[in-house]
Order: sequence, then structure tokens, then C-alpha cells
Amino acid sequence: MIKVNIDNQGLAHEIYEFLRVVFPSYERESFIYAEISDNFLKINSEEYNFSIPIKEVKNLQRYLKLELINRLRQAGVETPKWGVLHGIRPLKLIYNLDKELGTHKAKNYLKEEYAIYESKIDLAFDILNVQRDIIESNLNNYSVYVHIPFCPSKCAYCSYHTLSSSSNLVEDYVDRIVEEINTEAKFLNKHPSSIYIGGGTPTSIGVKNLSRIIDTLKNNFGTVKEFTVEAGRVETLDDEMINMLHQKEIDRISLNPQSMNLNTIKAINRTNSVDEFIECYEKVKGKFKDINMDLIIGLEKENEYDFFKSLDSIIKLAPTNITVHSLALKNGTNYLKNQTSSKFDSEFNDRVIERLKENSYNPYYMYRQKRIIGGNENIGYSLKGHECIYNIMMIQELQDIWGFGMGSTSKIHLSDKKFEQVSNFRSMREYLLRNKEISDKKLRILSGKNRGEL
Repeated sequence: MIKVNIDNQGLAHEIYEFLRVVFPSYERESFIYAEISDNFLKINSEEYNFSIPIKEVKNLQRYLKLELINRLRQAGVETPKWGVLHGIRPLKLIYNLDKELGTHKAKNYLKEEYAIYESKIDLAFDILNVQRDIIESNLNNYSVYVHIPFCPSKCAYCSYHTLSSSSNLVEDYVDRIVEEINTEAKFLNKHPSSIYIGGGTPTSIGVKNLSRIIDTLKNNFGTVKEFTVEAGRVETLDDEMINMLHQKEIDRISLNPQSMNLNTIKAINRTNSVDEFIECYEKVKGKFKDINMDLIIGLEKENEYDFFKSLDSIIKLAPTNITVHSLALKNGTNYLKNQTSSKFDSEFNDRVIERLKENSYNPYYMYRQKRIIGGNENIGYSLKGHECIYNIMMIQELQDIWGFGMGSTSKIHLSDKKFEQVSNFRSMREYLLRNKEISDKKLRILSGKNRGEL
């Protein structure tokens, strides 16, 4: 059990989350207590006792975590490879530091002020170097995200709010999202950098419905550099769906096996076999410029051998993109109760990176999550020249993202460092009945930005 007794709720939360990352087993098996007393942060457990003086510093949270890391390292405790940096977007900070200080000074700053291991700093700059030209050529544009919240079934690890694609609400949803796109697109510039239809499983709503959404997007936004449709479940990709996506000139699709181990596929509540997945891939190969495949590290009952067997199978298929997620243990999933062991640690992750690099897949974007196994990261890999524009620009938060659909998020930049975020309703009922409120809010912010009032 981890107990934190600190009046400042923001600081208490930061210290709790940091202790949880450093001592994951303490949430269930041991006891550690943190409090501020006599102007010291005191950390006490059966094994460790630390007292860190409270000082007047610019960033108290970072100072305390950095001091704690130094004491832990002196005591021989393995500390997080990402040091005190625990945000979702580490590359956003690193990109800004690189611009401000230059690469050499930025690397030293990350090592000294954030206690990040050199291997992670090198990984971050490897990714940043791949991103530079893509960022530069898309910086002054925007991208479009369309959310389709329907799936054939819910996977065991999933915490997203999804609805069954057999729902009688599908057509109502399509009507509403088409209306939303038609209304708001009039106020947006033609030709965004990229369009990304995600979910959920967009291909689960059927050819007629998905085709209608794609036509609406193309009619309003014209030609874009990159158009992605997530098609994560192969049972939703029959010949009619594949041909429709091909005829609509979709550039990139995402097929997401998550594992190539049949026992795991069944355990995560999917119905396809490995052979059916490969058969589907053979059908789509050559019809799209880019195909992404997702794998997850840490699925229940999988070991290192199982994961590398899946990874090698995917590498053999040779899609242009491979995305490797480290399982995040989220509320709303069975995986939080059956927490996976620490075998998938940072060293394991390094082996995954090397295996992909050996086969010409280089990391091109990255993000992290709370409760992520091994304190690792989610990394997208691509063959050279096949990097996904949307993934890079969205994760780096370097251009406006205009979101359509239930649960989508729009980010409208007002300056280099400030943006307004507008989230759509996460309830289907609220979205269908009240979406105009969100549309009006987004357009009001956009109008103020264009007039220079915000």
C-alpha cells in the first residue's frame, strides 16, 4: 500500500504516482508512507527511510522527485529510465529543449535536470531526427480526426467506451457525424495535412456507412497527403470493404493483430485465427501505400518467447508500419486485477527496438502512459519514407487537430505554446442530442483565433 499524507493535492498526486512507478509491487504487497513534516518530505517503508528538505525552488515537484531518485540510486535501487519525466508526450519537451538549447545542451539538461538514462535520451533523439522534416513541412497546417466508437466486441485489455457495431444507433450516428462535418468544414481551410478515421473499429459499421463518411470528408477537404482508416479487426474486412477503401484511394490502413498467438487471440476476446489474419493481409497488401500492424507487450499469460514469436511473424509479413504498445494497466479492464509481472522491463524493450531496427524498422513516434508495464513506452516504427504524418503531429501537439464525432478531441492553437482543447460528449445520447453545443464552441474559438482576439 502506498499512502501519501500531503495537504497540497497536486504535489500529493505527483509523489504518489512517482512512488507507484518506482515501487510497483508496493501497491499490493508492501507498505510505503510519504508525508511532509518539519519542512521535510519523509519517505518511510520497511526497507527505506529518506528525508528530503523542502526548499524554495521554481519547480518543487521536480526537485523532490529528482532528490528522491538520487537517494534511491545511492541505495542501489533501480530507478525509472525516464527519470522524473512521466508525461504522455516526452518528445514534446525534448523537441522544445532542442530548439531552445541545441542538441548537445538539451541532452545534458535532460540527464541532469530530469535524471533520464542516456539510452532513453538517445532513443528520443533518434525519433526526433526522423520527425524533423515531417514536422517542418506540416507545421502550418492542421489535421482531421474522425471517431467511430463501434466495435464487433470489446477486447479484454480495452478501457475505451465502445458500442457494439450491431447497435441500432449506427445509422443515427453516421447521420449526425456527416452533419457535423458538413457544418464545420465550411469554416476550415481545404486540404489538411492528414485525415485519420479511428475508433473503435471504423470498418465494423459496414461499407455503406463508412463510405458515406469518407465521401463527406473528401467532398469537404479535397486531397490530403495522408488518409488513414483503422481496420483493426480482420473479420470486418471482407472483399467489399477492402475494394471500397481501395477505390476511395485510402492511403493507409491499420490491421491490429495484437498477438499472433492463437491462445492469446482467444483470451483477449477476438474470434479470428492467425491464418485468417494472414489471409486478410495478403488481400490488402499492394492495395494501400501503407499498412500498420499493432502488437501489445504484456498481454496476459504471454511470455517473452510468445511476444518475439509474434513480432517475428509480423516482420516476415513486412508491413510498412509496426506499432508496439506496452500494456497500460487501466481501470475498467481485467488486466488491472491480474497485473502482469515485471519480466517485460526496459531491457526487454531495448531488445524489441533492436530486433525491429535490424529489419529496417526505425522508431518514428512515441508516447507513454500511466501504469505502463516496465515503465516503457509505446513506439511506432516504419520503413524509411513511410512515417505516419498524423501520428507525429498529433502526439507532438504541433498543429491544430479538428475532431469529429463522439469522444473526439479538438486542439486549436492560439500561439506556439498555448492551445484550446474541446472534447466532444462521451455519451452517445448526449452526442446525438447536444453536439451543436460543441460545434458552436469550436467555431467560436476558431473565429476568435482568426480575428486575433485569443
